Amino acid sequence: MSTIKHRVTVLLVAAALPAAVLFTPSDGDASPLLGSTAETFAVLAGSGVANAGATTIVGNVGSAPTNSISGFMPPAIITDGAIASTAAAQQAQIEASAAYNAVLGLTPTQSLTGQNMGGLTLVPGVYDFSSSAR
Repeated sequence: MSTIKHRVTVLLVAAALPAAVLFTPSDGDASPLLGSTAETFAVLAGSGVANAGATTIVGNVGSAPTNSISGFMPPAIITDGAIASTAAAQQAQIEASAAYNAVLGLTPTQSLTGQNMGGLTLVPGVYDFSSSAR
């Protein structure tokens, strides 16, 4: 059984970016960059969500602009959330996009190029990778 929770205490954004951002919000809640709608989502997709099996999701599940969600019958469980409306998922997509764009504008504070990431303890900051991380 897998569990997906919507409360994020550490955010690492690296996909298609020249830098990764790692921070721990002071209140221990979701990322301060996310808007109030986006932070309630545990799963937010653009072209559909499909589940198979015994998955527990803590938070909302949604997809926009394509609202295709399937497979959330027992033994799958959604707690502290629900399958969201298209309008809520669209708003969350707008907020997630704004957070992504804000991350793009951050200045790196440390380079981790060529370093083995295994066993590192990273403190909040913006980490630069001029090539792939290991």
